[in-house]
Amino acid sequence: MVHNTLFIERCEMHPEFLTGQGGSRGFGHNFERAFTKFPSGENNNAGYHRCLRYHIGDLNCAVQFEVDARFGEPETTKIDAEAEDVGLSLARLTLAETKGGGGVSKESSLAPQSAVIEAKTLLADRDWDRDLPQLWFGRVPWLMIGRHDAGLFTSVDVVDTGPRLAEWEEDSQPQLRKLATLLTQLRQAVTMFGGRNCAAIHQPGGLSGPVIYVCESKLGRRALPDDFIQHAWAPAKGATGEI
Repeated sequence: MVHNTLFIERCEMHPEFLTGQGGSRGFGHNFERAFTKFPSGENNNAGYHRCLRYHIGDLNCAVQFEVDARFGEPETTKIDAEAEDVGLSLARLTLAETKGGGGVSKESSLAPQSAVIEAKTLLADRDWDRDLPQLWFGRVPWLMIGRHDAGLFTSVDVVDTGPRLAEWEEDSQPQLRKLATLLTQLRQAVTMFGGRNCAAIHQPGGLSGPVIYVCESKLGRRALPDDFIQHAWAPAKGATGEI
């Protein structure tokens, strides 16, 4: 934690580990490569991530997600002064080196959220309802669906996700309220450990139902580098610990 801000990330032995896919990798990556292309000069990019800020219940959340592609004409939105200031501060950070030698590129403009599109592959007779939670949390307005029969693609459609996401949000209010409660309880649990690095372990079974255990991690690393914490949580920002 940083002040009262809780940072949550997936903890996996290998970054390519898949969840909820029944062990099948599917055809998604090849589909993306066939139907999308990188902007000029960015062919070596490993991926594109962005972060959206919105409320889940009473919690002010910043949600990071990966963007598959941009849909439509390459119109861009200028980064506002606050985002530009954060971008400049990120360029001066002291970050741990990665084994892959990768880096982060910063551009002066970005694709508007209204142009973000997710690419999915589905069997010909399958609906995309299981993808609704991912699309909702990323506020993704467009979905490109490649339908196939045992890997032979028969159609590619672009769908406006708005109506389905609105319906899903209305139907999922009980689950979203539970999520807000869970996030609050996780923050309280980490606070009991002095805000240090912790791990949340999900145990699905048991007589009383699934349980999430929170324990202190031995990794000992911080949520963010100290110089960024000093910049973003300066006294002028207020005592609440929110950016």
